[in-house]
Amino acid sequence: MSGFHGKGVAYLGRPAKPGERYQAHQRADTEGEMLDGYTPDERTVGEVVAEARRRGLRVSFQIIKPSPGGGFSMNPREQSATVGDHWVVWAAEPEQAGTVRLIVSEKRVAKNPVHGD
Repeated sequence: MSGFHGKGVAYLGRPAKPGERYQAHQRADTEGEMLDGYTPDERTVGEVVAEARRRGLRVSFQIIKPSPGGGFSMNPREQSATVGDHWVVWAAEPEQAGTVRLIVSEKRVAKNPVHGD
């Protein structure tokens, strides 16, 4: 590897078995993915869930909250909270075959906390 000096990380993987969750995090709206051709970022949960169901997909949620010192956090114990249709979707990721995970917060913020735009 000419020109590279430092540390790197390589991940090896295999296709997920039926019912198994994906380990890699990637966008669900890229070409060939579950929401190909649809941009879920900064839409309401109601809008994105309707599109996902139109495509025959199940939906799960990952709830994020603003942290007092800046940034965002995710509390695993709070993931069963009821998510309203008015909540904001910041990103969508494939979770497993037929299921898309929406990363959401209750309130809109100035910058997308997942992608930083």
